[in-house]
Amino acid sequence: MASSEDTASRRPLSLVSRSTIATLLVLVGFLGITGFALDRAYTHAALEALRAQLQSYAYTYLAGIDVNSRAARVIPPDVTPPNPDFGRPGSGLYAVIVGENDFLWQAQSALGRDLPFHALLPPGPAKFKGPVDTSAGPLYVLSQGIDWIPLQGGHGYNLTIYIAENDALFHTGLAAYRRTLFGWLAALGLALLVLQQILLRWSFSPLRRVARDIVRIERGSAERLVGPYPREVAV
Repeated sequence: MASSEDTASRRPLSLVSRSTIATLLVLVGFLGITGFALDRAYTHAALEALRAQLQSYAYTYLAGIDVNSRAARVIPPDVTPPNPDFGRPGSGLYAVIVGENDFLWQAQSALGRDLPFHALLPPGPAKFKGPVDTSAGPLYVLSQGIDWIPLQGGHGYNLTIYIAENDALFHTGLAAYRRTLFGWLAALGLALLVLQQILLRWSFSPLRRVARDIVRIERGSAERLVGPYPREVAV
């Protein structure tokens, strides 16, 4: 019996509350999907930009290489590092070139690091992968095998260049973007909720006016509803 009385005394949610809850659920779903889509799109674009950046570093170093066709000897790149981090040991940005006859060249940043960049790859397009677990931490790696043809002619010389960057540098930028993105989405959601409350109060104001007029009639201070009311609630 007590349960029936409690059920009877429990007031149903108001129309404003129902509309607010429904809008909140829709907003959470919509902004969540939007945030996920934007995050995936940015991550993909950032990885493509990282690949392009590492590829440009590789081109710079390859442009500084020469091969002595008679001695089958590689002349290491004599160029200014395309990024100062290549000259700082353990900076997180590494360049390694390997070739035939156990040729090995490393940027200063890679000296003293046991990097797994020793394999000679067959000539072909550049490959980008990562993060790859290494002793220097997870790295994004661009690698490319080339068949170097000396200007003087002669047989080709197989070289492979590796350009790698610590994933912490990439994820720092990604984390900053996510903070900005989710901050703006939260602010947008809050602004939409406030706007919805304003619109609901304006939309339901005729119903509140009808309710007040009915109360006046019940108390005897008015004889009838005088309006005007919207046609949806007009008698």
